[in-house]
Amino acid sequence: MKKVEQPKQVAKLTLTEEKKVFTTTNTKKEVKPHTVGINVRLEAFNLITKYEWFHETPYWDSVRYAYWYWQPAPSKNATITEKESQEFVYGRIDDYIKQHDIDSVPPEIQVALLSFRYNLWRMPHWYRWFIDNWHYNALWNRMKQYVYSGWKRLQWLVKRRNAEVSYFYK
Repeated sequence: MKKVEQPKQVAKLTLTEEKKVFTTTNTKKEVKPHTVGINVRLEAFNLITKYEWFHETPYWDSVRYAYWYWQPAPSKNATITEKESQEFVYGRIDDYIKQHDIDSVPPEIQVALLSFRYNLWRMPHWYRWFIDNWHYNALWNRMKQYVYSGWKRLQWLVKRRNAEVSYFYK
C-alpha cells in the first residue's frame, strides 16, 4: 500500500532537530538513541494504515458496520471518501497523544504505542507502569501477547505486533 502524505490542514506537530538519548537500565537490551525530529503523527498513521484497509462502503466487522480503520459507519448504505477516513484517523491519533501523555517516551516508541492503542480502542491498565519505570522490553513483550480475536490467534495481528515492536529498536 502506498504511504499517504499527511494532510496540510491538520498539521499541528512541531518538529525539532534536538537529539535525546533514552536507555533502559534494568533490562538486558538497551534502547538505541532516538531523534526527536521524526513526525510521530505521520509515522503512526503509516503504521496503522499498513494493517487496516479502506472501504468506501461499510462492511460488517462482527459488531457493527465500519469503514477503513475500524471507523464506525452510521448505516449499511453510507459512503465515505478516503480523505475523510484519513482525517478521522489523524483525529484519533491526536486524541490519543493528548490522552496518554507519552511525551517522555522516545518518538519511535510513541509510534508503536499509538498504533497499538488504535488497534485495541482502549489501552490496557498496565502500560503506564512500564513507561514510567522505563521497562520497554517488558512493555513490548506484553504488547506481543495481543494477537487474539475471538479466542483465535490471527496471523495479521502477529505481523502487526511485530511491526509495532520493531519501532522499539529503530
